[in-house]
Amino acid sequence: MEGGTFWDAVAVGQKVGLEALSILEGRTERRPGPVIWESRREPRIYFLVPPRSSIDTESLGCRLLSFGDYVAVPGLLVIEPPGPHWLVPPDPGQPDRLVDPVLLVSALGHAGGARWATVSVGSGQLQALVNDAQVSGRACLAGHGSPARHRQRPHRRRRLPGPARPS
Repeated sequence: MEGGTFWDAVAVGQKVGLEALSILEGRTERRPGPVIWESRREPRIYFLVPPRSSIDTESLGCRLLSFGDYVAVPGLLVIEPPGPHWLVPPDPGQPDRLVDPVLLVSALGHAGGARWATVSVGSGQLQALVNDAQVSGRACLAGHGSPARHRQRPHRRRRLPGPARPS
């Protein structure tokens, strides 16, 4: 489907895209807007944003797809590989809802220099995306949303594409 009319797409590599999605889910109460995962060939994540969004793709290491660019858009019920599938399908109750480009730019900027780390919270631990400033104590986790919001939830975990595991 050609971009530019109903949406533009921000294409980003799988690793940074999945990390940015985790951040977006934490900042949007798990409702970031439609996101497509193309797991074949060069695995990519596509965030659907409003058309004509101004995003500095060069500094973020991603590509903005608009008029003249095509994205393989899966059927609404396609949520598993093979092929392109929805990581976050469009909301049938809000079909015009797209990924907020301002939140996406912030999430991509954070994810680009981030890594997963185990963080102690109260009497428990959780996995959070942290950057060098947070690890060194120059920035706090709360600056990027409550750490508890970045917790990995079992029903959202997906296996990355790769060789089949022996039974």
